[in-house]
Amino acid sequence: MLIKGSESERAAQRWGLIYRAAGASAVGRMVSVLCALAQVPLALHCLGQEGFGLWITLTGAVSLLNFADMGMGLGMQNKISEAHGRDDLETARDIFLTGFAVLCMIGGAVLVISLLIGWRVDWAGVFKIQDKNLALQTRTCLLVVIVGFCMSFPLSAAQKLAVALQLGWAQSVANATGSVVSLVLVGVAALLELSVVPFLVLALIPPVLVNIGLLFHLMRRLAWRLDLISHSNRRHAREIFGMGILFVVPQLAGALLASAPQVILSSVLGAAAAVPFNLTQRMLGMITQARDMMIAPLWPAYAEARSRGDCRWIVKTFRRSVLITVVTTLLPCLLFILFGQGLILFWTKTPESVPSRDLILLMTAWQVVCGFSLPFAMLLNGLGRLIGQATYGMTTAALAVYLMPVFSAQWGAPGIPIALITAYLPITFLLSCAESFWVLSKLKNLPKKKAAQSAGN
Repeated sequence: MLIKGSESERAAQRWGLIYRAAGASAVGRMVSVLCALAQVPLALHCLGQEGFGLWITLTGAVSLLNFADMGMGLGMQNKISEAHGRDDLETARDIFLTGFAVLCMIGGAVLVISLLIGWRVDWAGVFKIQDKNLALQTRTCLLVVIVGFCMSFPLSAAQKLAVALQLGWAQSVANATGSVVSLVLVGVAALLELSVVPFLVLALIPPVLVNIGLLFHLMRRLAWRLDLISHSNRRHAREIFGMGILFVVPQLAGALLASAPQVILSSVLGAAAAVPFNLTQRMLGMITQARDMMIAPLWPAYAEARSRGDCRWIVKTFRRSVLITVVTTLLPCLLFILFGQGLILFWTKTPESVPSRDLILLMTAWQVVCGFSLPFAMLLNGLGRLIGQATYGMTTAALAVYLMPVFSAQWGAPGIPIALITAYLPITFLLSCAESFWVLSKLKNLPKKKAAQSAGN
């Protein structure tokens, strides 16, 4: 797990960890994809069009609370990667346990505040629920989702630890296991024809169990004790917060761009209208997994390489990541344009869930834009270049949130990707590209001793 040796030996070890993570991710995501494919028709049959729409809407709405960690999860991940780059696992342990303790406290606070606020709002009216029985259960459904989220909130630190130590294969195995368990429980719910509330309870159990299992596996592998009192300290908390606060705005912006569309569609057009959009989003997410499997492990690898001053590896790897992204994005997206509607109909067996041709084209275009921006985001995150991303990321999110209800009211579901592309392309995409190339130009001829300090400046 520790990367040692000469620069060329470290590069080989680093790529070995990346390939191992990508290979495990390939298997894990294949399992997850198959489980997700099987899960959707079961859920649609069990909940109906509007109930399924309510489920995905509430899940999206509550996931917006991810920014409540004030970026400490991602800040902890970067600080652990840096400690790993110095071969200092004791500091990595203290950073993790400090971050985990803080996330537990934040999760408890979010739970209390969300329950107090959530109980007072007529959510059935907000999401235009037509079915009277479903409307009566809407508030309870939201509270169940909030409880599940707050239980998973601190436990997600285990996944951050696995990524930081370049043990992405462990994260992939855990996620694949969760997908299998989730499919089994959804199948049980469909077989028993459960109503929406017990269905949600069963659907929320797997992430909690998986993260608990991953946490204890990593603790045993690293020979660490889950002693939050002895190893937590204020200095590490300040360091994590100092780096994490820079992640808050990009994290909030990402959450808004990923989850707000379904919530906005439900509030403008009703929960059922969010179903074709969500299924298109799911399908596009499935067919672009190969790109993410290779690119996502580069974030901690860049951070570790930066701490060692391996600038040449960073520059060479970035170029390779751009090529991988182009190859793994364009072909799957072209196939989805040609066959997407037929695949979704075959998948769900419900014509009302099939997206329009316009929605297919526009969502695919949005996926291409997001895909091409990923190598730049991983580079900037790994090098700690967060202020620029925070600035133009939040500008993009604010503009998108303003445009989405306006465009969806005018053009329906296709208005959502139009708003997203309009906000994202000229701001976040172009500016992150410009910043990345500027940073790379600094790294190319930088003396090794100054590389670690200068990459983040």
